[in-house]
Amino acid sequence: MAMISGQVLAATVTDAGRARAAGIVGQLGYGPVGSDPLRLGADWSGAAADVRQGRGQHDEYKGRVRTGQPRKYAYDLSASG
Repeated sequence: MAMISGQVLAATVTDAGRARAAGIVGQLGYGPVGSDPLRLGADWSGAAADVRQGRGQHDEYKGRVRTGQPRKYAYDLSASG
């Protein structure tokens, strides 16, 4: 299991002075190294990424990955809203 985190900056949304921005959804994907993260569902698996905290103008998201196999993986943390 691995913990992955990343920060999101959206002008007038994450920097509006709130502890966390409303309406932003985080998604964590992982798959084989060298494969396409846009193919979620084919080579890639996904999990929700939760808001951890606001950090100045950024919001930090985190998610846990359970791969089942010890090997190298690529990952992608995205946000939409």
